Amino acid sequence: MKHPRHGLTSRIIAGHVLMALLSLVVFISALWIVVDRQASATGVAASRIAAERIVPWLSEYYQRTGSWRGIERILERGPRMMERPMGPGMAPLARDSILLVSPSGEIILARGLGDDQLIRLRQQLRNAPRSFLDRGVTVPGDSTSRPGAASSPTETAIAYLYIGGMLDPRTDPVRIALVRPLVVASLVAALAVLAAAAVVAAVWSRRLIGPLLTLTAAADALSRQTYTDDPPQPLPLPRSYDELHTLTTAFNGMAREIHAQELSRRRFIADAAHELRTPLALLSARVELIQEGVYPADQTQWRALDEGIQRLHRLVADLQTLARLDSGTPGVSPLSCDPAELLRSAATAFEPAAREKSVSVCVDAAEGNLAVRADPQRTRQILDNLLANSLKAAPQGSTIRLSAEDNAAGFCALHIDDQGPGIPEEHRAAVLQRFFRLDDDRRRETGGSGLGLAIARDLAHLQGGDLTITTPPGDAPTGDTPVAGNTPVAGYTPFTLRATLTLPLASTPAPRAVEQQPLS
Repeated sequence: MKHPRHGLTSRIIAGHVLMALLSLVVFISALWIVVDRQASATGVAASRIAAERIVPWLSEYYQRTGSWRGIERILERGPRMMERPMGPGMAPLARDSILLVSPSGEIILARGLGDDQLIRLRQQLRNAPRSFLDRGVTVPGDSTSRPGAASSPTETAIAYLYIGGMLDPRTDPVRIALVRPLVVASLVAALAVLAAAAVVAAVWSRRLIGPLLTLTAAADALSRQTYTDDPPQPLPLPRSYDELHTLTTAFNGMAREIHAQELSRRRFIADAAHELRTPLALLSARVELIQEGVYPADQTQWRALDEGIQRLHRLVADLQTLARLDSGTPGVSPLSCDPAELLRSAATAFEPAAREKSVSVCVDAAEGNLAVRADPQRTRQILDNLLANSLKAAPQGSTIRLSAEDNAAGFCALHIDDQGPGIPEEHRAAVLQRFFRLDDDRRRETGGSGLGLAIARDLAHLQGGDLTITTPPGDAPTGDTPVAGNTPVAGYTPFTLRATLTLPLASTPAPRAVEQQPLS
């Protein structure tokens, strides 16, 4: 079996890695924002402290020289007072960018600044000079004044000082020194997490895909399986009760059902071929004997040939009915029907056959008490089949009883009881299967085609009901009303077999769905 180029395993691994990557991006972004803000604030604070330490020296220098000429060369020497108070590892002040601005907004000193940055600073000085100057550290005219403090009325600021992060926090060495290890650690952590996510996803996907691959192989084998009478071996169930456990259980059930249906289909084809082959062989043999002069070509032989042909017609009709039932073709037209009328109509139809065999058919059901939701034509077909079987098995002088009752479960039970030889309990479920006969020698004279009860059961299911074979409770047919045939014989004669057709009850009173015929 050809597997897809991009399997589920690779998609699971890619999904886990992508989820880990997205999580890392969100986490590192949030961490970066927090650390960057803290580092920038720390850098600005450090630069401001350094600037405040330099201000007295600048003020003294200006008072001594009367100008700022040569200040840049002095700052580049990096005197001891110009060391930054941030501890070991920090760059000396001489390496920082420095901006010295006059109160009028003129740039006195600009060191370590690029051309683009100077252009932006000059633009800020032009647009908002007061706001820009307030961000700097004030250099007072008196060197004894507190650095950065507001000037007194008799004292004016001679300059404003900006160092490092005070100009641009992004380029502050303190910020860079704090953030750079975070960048390296983030990259290392990201690579480690992605590798771990890939490994975990690979291991987990193997545990997930393993049962799926087993199911795929089993399904592929099932499609090419040569069916035998032995049921298929079920797949082992996963230890965890999850979706895979449910899927495996469903697959095992499906495999058993497919195996059973395939065996049933093959058995059906074999039985149908056997059922058709036997009467055809009998007809062919009889015709051959007539042609050879062994049997005379009289009415007896023609009648026997006609009976064989009619039996074939019935068998083909039954097979067509089963095929339509299997395909779901035959529809039903459910109506609200009176079960008593359905039973009396079926009993009346079998009156001549019952009289000929000296069998009484009794209906024990009051009209108008119950209503069922059923298709009258399909229901009559079921009842006719059941009555035909009961009449075939009923001994001379016996009684067949038809009754109806509410089983208190939303269904109405239509019973047909007879006093025939009955059916052994172990065969009662099997007689509803196709081509099943109780006759071991499969005699067609009494056994029929073996399809009638199977068709009746399928028709009952089609109407939302069911058909069962049981032993009737109770004793003698007391209180029954004879409607056909002879009066029941005196004495105790128990019913031996009950065929029960259950149909759903209707919610409305039943109209007359079949014509009521007078019973004799």
